Amino acid sequence: GILKMANFVKPYNNDPFVGHLSTPVTTSLSTRTFLSNLPIYRKGTSPLLKGLEIGMAHGYFLLGPFDKLGPLRNSEVALLA
Repeated sequence: GILKMANFVKPYNNDPFVGHLSTPVTTSLSTRTFLSNLPIYRKGTSPLLKGLEIGMAHGYFLLGPFDKLGPLRNSEVALLA
């Protein structure tokens, strides 16, 4: 139970005042690689391009499902909506 979990969850960099816990998920290489590939954390990209990429992704998430699953998908004006 709790004693086993205490072996895995520790303060980040052994500093209890940071406010972040170091767990196998938050400190794993795959998590750090995934986060470093997100546009906001990607190095060498200008803030304008980061914002553009994030905005385009969110725009697709808002309009994409409506385009594919919306009420006009099978009508003759589907491409105009």
